[in-house]
Amino acid sequence: MISVVIAAHRTAFLSEAIASVLDQTVQDFEILVAPSGGVRIDGALPDRRIRVAAREEARGETIVELGPDDVLATDALERFAAALRDADFAYSNFAMWRTPPGEPAVAPGFRSRDGVFRGRPVKETLAWPPSAAALARASTSPRFARAWKRAGGDIVSAYLAGRLARVDHCLYLRRVVGDERVEGGYAVPDIEALVAGGCRPAIDLAAPGRQPPGWTAMERADLRERWPWADGSVGAFRGIDVLQRLPDKGHAMSEIHRCLAPGGWLVSATPSALGAGQYIDPSNRSGWVRQSFLPWTDAAWGVRRFATMRLEEGFPTDWHRAQNIPYVFFDAVALKPGYDGPDS
Repeated sequence: MISVVIAAHRTAFLSEAIASVLDQTVQDFEILVAPSGGVRIDGALPDRRIRVAAREEARGETIVELGPDDVLATDALERFAAALRDADFAYSNFAMWRTPPGEPAVAPGFRSRDGVFRGRPVKETLAWPPSAAALARASTSPRFARAWKRAGGDIVSAYLAGRLARVDHCLYLRRVVGDERVEGGYAVPDIEALVAGGCRPAIDLAAPGRQPPGWTAMERADLRERWPWADGSVGAFRGIDVLQRLPDKGHAMSEIHRCLAPGGWLVSATPSALGAGQYIDPSNRSGWVRQSFLPWTDAAWGVRRFATMRLEEGFPTDWHRAQNIPYVFFDAVALKPGYDGPDS
């Protein structure tokens, strides 16, 4: 059985959302309406399979989420069930519809194609191929249709175990109400949650003892030489106050890229060479600024090896600001055969 969970923070279009489940090509489901924000669900429910309950009370083997303003395609549950035969987490293309005035909307940062959803012309937004970056978006963004197995563990560990599926069909219509802002293509991921499954190692390159939950401390290794991980074997690297201690930038970035799986993450924070932090610590061996990452992220410099998720300078704390110690924050995903980037 499939449990469709509707988090009902408003009810203006709730009946349409429920109706889009009731006419599915697969009828073995229950609908859980979970009120929030003071919303009350009064009156008789139109089907015995509908309950007012939290997601934690779901009885189905598969969970599908649906927004209270949104609509599922008639074959959404059928297609998700097929995708989850060989996966633990599945997501699909989607479309957006602005109400009023009643016209297609487009999500910035995505590719799209013309399509039809339940008889209305739409711009079908194409979800990214399976990767860590795609999962970070699909698991947090309200735009995506998504489904997962309850027995599959933490849904955001699916990528690390290779159990992630994309359904290349428009299964979800998100309604954009009034002046609601259409988000851009990047939602900041919860990296710690992303690596929690541990099926592909998530390696913290800092000294042992400083690792946040979900990250594995690097065993003793000389990072000036070939790094000790096999090609494509690492799900994520975390480098906080690390890159500036390596003398050869090219070697460091090449080894990070070699070891990461396709779409694997690098999360880093490095003292900027434009501030005092570069010169205070005598163990620093190289200087980094925002532009230092261009040879690996900008095709104008040669082969683009990473897609940039975050690249900015700032102060981690007020203390760093007072001491004029800015950092360069660089988060990126590895571009390799099997993953060509979030815009591919």
